[in-house]
Amino acid sequence: MNPGPAVQNAFTVDVEDWFQNEALAASLPRSQWDQLSPRIVGNVLRLLDLLAQHRISATFFVLGWIADRHPELVRTIAAAGHEIASRGYANLMVDQQAPAEFRDDIICAKALLEDVCGRTVNGYRAPGFSLGIRTPWAHAIIGECGYRYSSSVVPTRFHPHGVPNSPRFPYRLHQSVLEIPSSTVKLAARPWPAPSGGYFRLYPFSLTRWALQSLNGREGAVAVFSCRPWEFDREQPTVHGASVSAKLTHYGNRRLAFIRIRRLLTEFRWGRVDDTFAAEIFPERSAVRAPSPAKHAVRELVPTLTLR
Repeated sequence: MNPGPAVQNAFTVDVEDWFQNEALAASLPRSQWDQLSPRIVGNVLRLLDLLAQHRISATFFVLGWIADRHPELVRTIAAAGHEIASRGYANLMVDQQAPAEFRDDIICAKALLEDVCGRTVNGYRAPGFSLGIRTPWAHAIIGECGYRYSSSVVPTRFHPHGVPNSPRFPYRLHQSVLEIPSSTVKLAARPWPAPSGGYFRLYPFSLTRWALQSLNGREGAVAVFSCRPWEFDREQPTVHGASVSAKLTHYGNRRLAFIRIRRLLTEFRWGRVDDTFAAEIFPERSAVRAPSPAKHAVRELVPTLTLR
């Protein structure tokens, strides 16, 4: 029995095309992207239809590169009642950019998305959740560029860009941007990534269910789930030159992904990030905060606490 049906979790979609996954970067450099056949429109529309069937609104972190080439798709997502958030413009890992380059990238993406959909873009997610120990300057820039929240940190050592000692639940850095970390679950006294994205496809669904039940029930916390549209596309091209590990990460268990996502949407409550964490993202909207559905309050931290 699901112990946490009253907790609304955050359902998020990282809008990138099949050839933009970091795992395939060595085989499909960005210089080739405009020569490859896009599948993003059909994949997103299929996901939008599924969300509509379950009457669920989600947050779509859209690449500026995608919005530039498919502006009508972004308008369609927004018109369906979903939150449009930013994933930067060029899909560059944060730790591969200098601060000035990063600033230009996320300013460009925010302005483009707002122009396309006619709405304020409040959220940002780093490509590959790459906001980590090598980018201590990033949160300040995100806040200075007008974003209200980020969902870019993975608080575990079991991730390429993980920050092991950072908080597992939402926190602020010197009243700047609110960070809403990727969900983790405690196992053997260590935080492990909750099944999301590739983990969701590769791990048994029972593990996903246990992780979400544990967060919603035992910890009384909100879960943040993420997926990418190409993960449900069984007909996308196969990159034969990719490494074995890249193929496993990218193509593994796609045949079950859409079946699993239906179960996930049925068994748990979901909503947009800006709705789910409204009191934390927009504290100025009410003098008296409504009680959070989770028992974990936002923490105020100095930057160095997330970098050790």
